[in-house]
Amino acid sequence: AAVAAEVWGPQDFTATSLFGMERFMVWLIDYPEEMKAFMRRWSDYHIEVARQSVAAGADVVFIEDDYGYDHRPLISMKMWQEFTLPELKRLIDAAHECGALACLHSCGYQMPFLPYYVEAGLDLLHAFQHGVIDQIGIDAHPLVRRLVERLPVGVHAAIAASHEADHRLVDVGPDIAVELTFDV
Repeated sequence: AAVAAEVWGPQDFTATSLFGMERFMVWLIDYPEEMKAFMRRWSDYHIEVARQSVAAGADVVFIEDDYGYDHRPLISMKMWQEFTLPELKRLIDAAHECGALACLHSCGYQMPFLPYYVEAGLDLLHAFQHGVIDQIGIDAHPLVRRLVERLPVGVHAAIAASHEADHRLVDVGPDIAVELTFDV
């Protein structure tokens, strides 16, 4: 069994709960430096939560941060790389510095983000809410295989795919693929 510490990433909670999606998007354009500073302070707080949680026994830092609609990213990839990715990387690095794995939960369309997750050192990905896989015309296994081709030895990707009556957790490394089915 593993103990997970849950923290918020820099984009989702700020966009949906603090500012509202419209304000968040407009402020990225109108106030870019202020938004970067805010997202950095937001991440500073959650990095400290992660550090204290790992010190208290957590094995995994579970980062909550949705990045996609059903068919596209919530913000442009250029803006995501400028505003969100640096802070996501800081969260991942902090988890690793403490000796924990970093897991990202991100709903919606994930295809354009996958190479950046690998580059940032993400260990686990929990994504793809119910229906998105069918809507974008892919299933999890070919997607996982494409991601695994880019993973360094020893790094694993996990994708949880929601289905009507069960969840499947696919844990894939360079040499293994295991599928576990469990009820929720």
